[in-house]
Amino acid sequence: MKKIINFVALAILAGLAVVYFTLGPNVLLGGPSKSAIVAGARAAMVATAPGPAEADLAKAAGISPKGLCSKATDGGWACIVEVQTDGAAPTTFVAVLKKGADGVWVAGE
Repeated sequence: MKKIINFVALAILAGLAVVYFTLGPNVLLGGPSKSAIVAGARAAMVATAPGPAEADLAKAAGISPKGLCSKATDGGWACIVEVQTDGAAPTTFVAVLKKGADGVWVAGE
């Protein structure tokens, strides 16, 4: 019986580790996944680009989430991402994400 309990405990920990490393730690806290953060940040950058050239740069930029997202007071999540474009130093960007009516994470305001 003790071996079964140990096995179940290890299986639960392994499952949480898989979720943590594949989707990101924010999912465990009710926040967006890594892919939702990247998609939301990219959408926000494209939408706020001053021109078509900047929008094309935003579409091609490498985006990686950094750390945990913070829950905002309006129900959204503020997530820090690192943005890397060709030939430029990496910069940080704060993406605000909210769950849409359909349950999909979208760029907030």
